[in-house]
Amino acid sequence: MSSDTKEYRFVDTVPGELLGGRPIAPGEYVQLSEEDLEEQHIVDLVDQGKLIPGPEAVQPKATDAATKAAKKEGIELTAITPTGADGQITVDDVERYAAEQKEEQS
Repeated sequence: MSSDTKEYRFVDTVPGELLGGRPIAPGEYVQLSEEDLEEQHIVDLVDQGKLIPGPEAVQPKATDAATKAAKKEGIELTAITPTGADGQITVDDVERYAAEQKEEQS
């Protein structure tokens, strides 16, 4: 990785117009320059939590039960939008995300 770019990871579906119209999948890593990070649509994605710094990103807060449920389903916690107290991911969040993914695949 170049020192001029930083690795970021998408944790939610992103509009296709980003990165030349190529759809970005949740969990996908991209290299963004300092210039990229100043573009308003990129700033918005970071502010919304849909785009986070790469591998060094902190694991999201989740209840123990939610962590176990996500692991059982093969879901990364970073892909789930938390609704619990203090921004924690709950079992309901994991189940909702899993159901949404299954619906999208069918």
